[in-house]
Amino acid sequence: MVVNPTDPMLANPGGISAGQLIMSAIGNKLKGFLGASPAPKAAAPTEEQRKNLALQSQRVHLNMLAREGRFNEIVQIAETTTEQDIAGCAVSVLGRSETDQLTALEHLARSHSHAAVLAMIALFNNTHHENGKRIFVTRLKNGELARLVSSGHANLFSILDILGWLQKYGDGSFVALNHFPELWQCLSDRTEQVKVLGQMYGDPDPLGMRYIHEPNVIPGTIKLHAMSMLPNFTPAEQERFLIYASRDDDDRVAHAATVSLVNTWRSEAGLVPPGLEYFRMLDLNLLFHLCQISSSFQWGEPVEHFYERYKAHYAELAETDPYNDTTRYEQLMAIAEELDRELVRITERRINSLQPVASKISTLLNLPVARLESTEEDVNAAYLIGSGKVQVKRQVLMEDKPLSEDVMSALLHEIGHMEQDVLVIRMIADEIGLKFGQHSQQLEQLYERYAAGIGYAPDSMFLLAVLRLRNDKPLTPAEKVRAMRLYGAAHQAKINANQGRMVQGRLDQINESIDALSGGNYDVELLNCLRSQHGLDSLFQRGQVPAVLVAEMNSCAQDLYRIVNNHYQLNGAPYLVRNGKKLDIITLAREIYMSEAIDAVAPVITKLRALLVQILREESAVLHKRLTQIWRTGYHEAEAYVISDRVSVIVKAIRKNWFQTS
Repeated sequence: MVVNPTDPMLANPGGISAGQLIMSAIGNKLKGFLGASPAPKAAAPTEEQRKNLALQSQRVHLNMLAREGRFNEIVQIAETTTEQDIAGCAVSVLGRSETDQLTALEHLARSHSHAAVLAMIALFNNTHHENGKRIFVTRLKNGELARLVSSGHANLFSILDILGWLQKYGDGSFVALNHFPELWQCLSDRTEQVKVLGQMYGDPDPLGMRYIHEPNVIPGTIKLHAMSMLPNFTPAEQERFLIYASRDDDDRVAHAATVSLVNTWRSEAGLVPPGLEYFRMLDLNLLFHLCQISSSFQWGEPVEHFYERYKAHYAELAETDPYNDTTRYEQLMAIAEELDRELVRITERRINSLQPVASKISTLLNLPVARLESTEEDVNAAYLIGSGKVQVKRQVLMEDKPLSEDVMSALLHEIGHMEQDVLVIRMIADEIGLKFGQHSQQLEQLYERYAAGIGYAPDSMFLLAVLRLRNDKPLTPAEKVRAMRLYGAAHQAKINANQGRMVQGRLDQINESIDALSGGNYDVELLNCLRSQHGLDSLFQRGQVPAVLVAEMNSCAQDLYRIVNNHYQLNGAPYLVRNGKKLDIITLAREIYMSEAIDAVAPVITKLRALLVQILREESAVLHKRLTQIWRTGYHEAEAYVISDRVSVIVKAIRKNWFQTS
């Protein structure tokens, strides 16, 4: 397995983050910290890692304060922090509190801190609409909100979101657009302008990786007005703004963005994205035709009702005890076998129904027919390199509605990967002078050259289909340049695939551990985390774990030591001697937990569980972002995501009848 040694998330899995250390410590079924091998020494953290750890430490601390009811301290942190992330976390824990923190939120909403506008949003979200509205409108009219934006204490996007809420759910007298120009003038920093416009159009991370569109209630009038400012930004920034805007729920915004994008993509300057070579699927006329084929597809016989019954049956089977309810379990197993057979039959019918679409698209692109098959993987579609096969997610096959823009863009995205694969094979055939019909002696050389770049030889039937269609016609000079780039990028693609599998595996482990911890089924095992200070020191000695995590673990250990001492009247002794055996604090705590005195130690376990779940959830969020970065990295994906973007825009336009297609 190839691992990129420069990747900070993968180079040293044992010592890089709190979540990884917890994972290694918990192990299979939460066996405890002492069972974990010592964390290998990690590379010195970067400045960004140190900052992220410091922020994580503060988030953990805020959640611990909330669980202990220390809300005044949370308010103080929210009011004094210079980090928007921490202000948001503080306001969030106040808003989620079981006790009403109205006074605290109103205090923050009136403040001149980074938490001010966030607290106003929390008031709106916590049914205190009138309180939030009153403070917001007052501060908007007296210019305080504009000053908060100018000083960097407020995110303009958050203010626009509230303006949209007031216009949408108000009495009709509030016009958000009237306030936009003045507020926008307060935003002089260009980077902040990019962030605000991106967020306004639904981009969750305008300065980072591309993620799924996030709708908001900012009025379409503001979004349309802002489009007049887009020429002030780079072509790449404009295109990104407009791609997100094309997915807006307001058809006026989506239509305007779509027209602008299509005009750009039809132009000589906008046809080929910077850094890419030309390829056929950039031809907008061809792409419109391919999208028309996909968008007109309709499923035949409905199957959603069967799939719902299938899932419900397996849910019941999972909840049935095979030992205590043997008869019912055997009945359900017999029914499940028949449902499985029916699912296979339906899946085959659906694949056969969709196959003509893939076949027609393949023919138009002068490719061998892309053979479709189903998969349980959590992706709409995936191309199996070297095979000519495209996998389609079973859940997609079980839906009766027409293919969504996302599914169609994924399908054409993967067929685009197949076209890349075909081009590389043709390039190798050109280089070795292969002639179809006289190729038997040269196939081994082609296999070896392909495997050297891709990692393994192509499927023989797929290879022959490519060579047959090639018909000994060499690549043009431009096609050869692109093929060489694709072949050269294959090594990085292999690295990305290996990294993606590693990150996905870690995510699966984390999610399993979160479920196990959250369910409370392994509370007793959690006590092992506190068995000795030496164990904690050994585990966290590398210094890349938030200090507050160690502090909170130590606090839990001290609480447990005090509780056990009082319960067994140990008078400070570290163990109890019973029948000649020494029982340490953790063993005695487990004993208490399994007895009627469980309430004595339950608070410690609850605190410990909440602490570990929070760390794991934060690690999960980081890894999800990392996974997106991995899958979108490299020349192959750069081309394929251009296809995805353009297809999703065009399919929506076709279905809305915004463009006439022949």
